Amino acid sequence: FLFLGIVLALLGTLAYFFVFKQKPKVENRKDSAQEVEEETKEPKASKTKSKMKPTKKATPKVKCNTEHRLYKNAVKGFHEPIKDFDIKPGYIGVCCRDGQVKIFKINNFEDQNFKFIQGKLEREEPTAVAISAKGDTLVAAGSFDHKIHYFVLKQEKDKKLLVEINSFSQQHTYAISDLACTPNCIISSGDDMDTTVNVWSHSGDILATYDMKQLKNKRMAVSGDFKFFSIATWIGSAKVIEILADKKTGAFSKLSPAMDLSGGSQGLACVSFRDSNEALTCCLDGKVKYWNINVRYQLKEHPIIISQTNFHKEVPNCCAISENYIVFGYENKIMIYSKDFMIVDVIENAHANEIRKMVVYENYLLTVALDARVN
Repeated sequence: FLFLGIVLALLGTLAYFFVFKQKPKVENRKDSAQEVEEETKEPKASKTKSKMKPTKKATPKVKCNTEHRLYKNAVKGFHEPIKDFDIKPGYIGVCCRDGQVKIFKINNFEDQNFKFIQGKLEREEPTAVAISAKGDTLVAAGSFDHKIHYFVLKQEKDKKLLVEINSFSQQHTYAISDLACTPNCIISSGDDMDTTVNVWSHSGDILATYDMKQLKNKRMAVSGDFKFFSIATWIGSAKVIEILADKKTGAFSKLSPAMDLSGGSQGLACVSFRDSNEALTCCLDGKVKYWNINVRYQLKEHPIIISQTNFHKEVPNCCAISENYIVFGYENKIMIYSKDFMIVDVIENAHANEIRKMVVYENYLLTVALDARVN
């Protein structure tokens, strides 16, 4: 019995130890673990904070600077951005991204409204446009079929429209970058890797093809008297090509290399003519040269550099020459220089977007960007 009593006493002691002593220790460990967890856990964001989105700074919309003293007017009324325009005395031809083509009658650039006739390039986005001197013919290039579409003025019921009567055969492998409509032919320039220039009759027959062989084509420039054309390419020199006509009939004869406007270490950004006497080249390395091309190139006389400068990083998108000034489009601003490259004026925010093309006509400068207006 004594032994049995000792055993029962030991069992009671062990039961007390495990039930009453160990249980608080387990609870303490749990409490301690919770404290560690609360210390190491990242605080939860409040509901209000979690719903907040990072704020973005609103980019201010650039507006066309119509307050500048040189601004006169704009040809507007388009639903989509303008892709290209052409000007002849008294007329402006325009093509838009939605396929609309229009010819505006211009009596005075400061008129409030301009009369126009319009047509539609169906299921196409035009890349280039040109009009005839009489303002009764328009040619537009399609971006998908790489064809030239020929429009003429027609009277339909009680209104006049531009109606497509012909589309020329596809000769370009890339999009057509530029068009020129002369009295005796139509000239088309390929874009990018298509370095060919095609000459067409007004009925759509191929009259000549000339390969510039200068890597990639960019933009074509044609002199105002239709004597020369050149193309800005990825070579640092511009080939000037003469457009020859038959002396008796005035019909197109052939294309003939006339001269080179050389000297750039990189490709050309743009080229421009003022009739067949002056030219301007802008190289991607920033070099800009103003040329006298009224030389006896038939006797191998070289064009003469009248003046030059270096814009370094501000490489122009486009350029033009007037009687007294040289004009450049850089991003969305216009820079006006004297012919010895002294700065005359700068028009900031001339367009809402980058200026793509500029043309001098009489005492006016016409510019277009990827927006719905010709300034």
